[in-house]
Amino acid sequence: MSARTKSLVREYVEAIVIAVALALVIRTFIVQAFKIPSGSMIPTLLIGDHLLVNKLVYRFRLPDRDEVVVFKFPQDRKTDFIKRVVAVPGDEVELADGRLLINGAAVPDLHASYGPGRPTGRERHLPPFKVPKKGESVRIGGPNAELYRLLVANELKELDRPASVDVVDGRVRVDGAVVETWQVADDYLFMMGDNRDNSFDSRFWGPVRRDDVVGKAVVIYWSFGNRVWQIRWDRIGDLIH
Repeated sequence: MSARTKSLVREYVEAIVIAVALALVIRTFIVQAFKIPSGSMIPTLLIGDHLLVNKLVYRFRLPDRDEVVVFKFPQDRKTDFIKRVVAVPGDEVELADGRLLINGAAVPDLHASYGPGRPTGRERHLPPFKVPKKGESVRIGGPNAELYRLLVANELKELDRPASVDVVDGRVRVDGAVVETWQVADDYLFMMGDNRDNSFDSRFWGPVRRDDVVGKAVVIYWSFGNRVWQIRWDRIGDLIH
């Protein structure tokens, strides 16, 4: 192999290595692609939408109410979910027959979509839930005891402190002892899907730690329907609100 050929091979290898390194840096710290696998965010996001997620923005601030974010599912952090932030640390969130209340007052909920039925469960009825703020002690138990149970179990798991956490008569127990207050280790966010009657979200598995937030959904860069060739040209380039 001539010196010129060796030089060209080295240049190509260096270019490929640099490109791969840049791609890894960008994916890890700046932007990531995400595909919508379910209908929980209809009508805002449809199955088959492909998004770009800004992973940098929340390194400098907390997510705001009404922003659409990607995060790690608290019960399985290998799985990413996408929902809308409806309450931030320190808020008290409530659903009263589908009406969203924050700190006791009704707030605009323009992106929420409800079906024709009248579910009587947590799809439309959520007792007041205090979204924990880092370092504060919150009272756990009552009608939302199961959500607090999951929160406590997850925090103990993060601390590598295995324990039995259950609920008996609306009271959270850790290794059989009733726990009435819990000092939380992180800021939390309360998430809901826009397709409220058909979304598995914080109403069922509790709030999300700030550290589990991946990034903010920004734009739809590609979208197709039930078949790969059914491209939704009108959605490509849409900003996500």
